[in-house]
Amino acid sequence: MSNAEVFGAQRARLRVLAYRILGDMWDAEDAVQNAWLRFAETDLSTINDVDAWLTTVVSRAAIDVTRRRRTHQTLPVDDIAEPATPIDDPRADPERLILKDEQVAMAFTIVLRELSPVDRLSYMLHDVFGYPFAEIAEIAGSTVDVVKKRASRARQRLRDRDWDAIRQEQRREVVAFLAAARSGEMHDLIALLDPDVTLRADADAIALAASRQAENAPALTPKITGSDAVGDALSGRIDEAIIVEFAGLAAIAYWRDRKEIVALYVLTVGAGKVVKIDALADPATIRTALQTGMLSKP
Repeated sequence: MSNAEVFGAQRARLRVLAYRILGDMWDAEDAVQNAWLRFAETDLSTINDVDAWLTTVVSRAAIDVTRRRRTHQTLPVDDIAEPATPIDDPRADPERLILKDEQVAMAFTIVLRELSPVDRLSYMLHDVFGYPFAEIAEIAGSTVDVVKKRASRARQRLRDRDWDAIRQEQRREVVAFLAAARSGEMHDLIALLDPDVTLRADADAIALAASRQAENAPALTPKITGSDAVGDALSGRIDEAIIVEFAGLAAIAYWRDRKEIVALYVLTVGAGKVVKIDALADPATIRTALQTGMLSKP
């Protein structure tokens, strides 16, 4: 098999892994694409375990993405150096790194972005991936004592959260959003959206929307910004929809003929408003999310 064929077979799994780390599907896609650029130039005969190699590379690519994030930053992200752990490290177990645990998924989805890059890195690599603090210190360009404190601080911050309350609040917003979208009442729908809400859609979601588009309805595009425009794009469009769980939180799924999930609307809620919507319909991504338990079945 060629590099492209091997990577193509792994892409959906790697996208799910990167999403678990980053909590953002589009950042996850960037990480997977960066991993592909490296894999495309690699001789397959030099890799002992392709699954483990790709898992490690995508994990590192995800860390690189955190360097470019400029929000909630307390230390310069440029201080994070290239990981010293070999690519074929046996700890890079693909099944282990998929992170099926619901609370970990919720923690990453909701709280990850509130941590500084070094806090996030220290917690993630030690508590989730099992890296020793000495190696994390090398990666972060810091000392063992500092990364231990950072991991402890992140761990405490996650432990202090009332997960049940978070889930209930987020679910209430998603249920209200679905009801407003189904009703076609623009005022009710827009009231639930942040003024600067962003809707992003993958190619399959755009194609699916086009195949079911009502006359004179606005087309779904890769990125739509603003509550009026997003409300316009979704109002009355989400029929045959059900509430599911994605990464431990409520999401909306388009359940075609009550037989299969063919699209997901993943809502990010902040301060009682929907601030971001990801429309996903890539079949491989949905299939992998179901297989790993990241997406609940109806």
